[in-house]
Amino acid sequence: MKSLFQLSIISVLFTSFVSAQTWSQPVREVEKEARNAVYGICQDVGVPAGAVSTSPRVCRFKSIFDPPAISNYVERVPAGKVLVIEDVHASCLKSNTDNFDSLLFGLNAMRPLPLQLRANFVNGRQKYSANLLTRMYAPANERISAVVHMTSNSNDTTSCSVSFYGHYVDVQ
Repeated sequence: MKSLFQLSIISVLFTSFVSAQTWSQPVREVEKEARNAVYGICQDVGVPAGAVSTSPRVCRFKSIFDPPAISNYVERVPAGKVLVIEDVHASCLKSNTDNFDSLLFGLNAMRPLPLQLRANFVNGRQKYSANLLTRMYAPANERISAVVHMTSNSNDTTSCSVSFYGHYVDVQ
């Protein structure tokens, strides 16, 4: 009877040990291919003094695995791919007497970015920034752009820079 009891205890411990080992294995998605991470930037997005708006600035982007040379940046989503943008950051400087109407970003510059005041400088300038977690899609051969609109003619040059991260997905 004592050996039967010990045998049952040992079998329970062995079973729990084996099942614990299978549960602790990390999950691996071996069938999915690695995502091709993308970094992009829209530079010189702004409004000159005396203007309300300008035409949208086209963004440039590249795979983060490519060398940093400027020749590796593209302005259009490559054929056979969809660009998925997931993280957007913007930083703007403007005169403290001017007011933003909007900062728009994305396919045809349609998505507003929520700007928030971050700093007042002694020279009469203000710094605004925006951070947006999103999911925007851009199909093959399309461009990403950004544009700033002011509520009235600006007294000083307003300048913004927008950067974004995402990845390419193959078109099936």
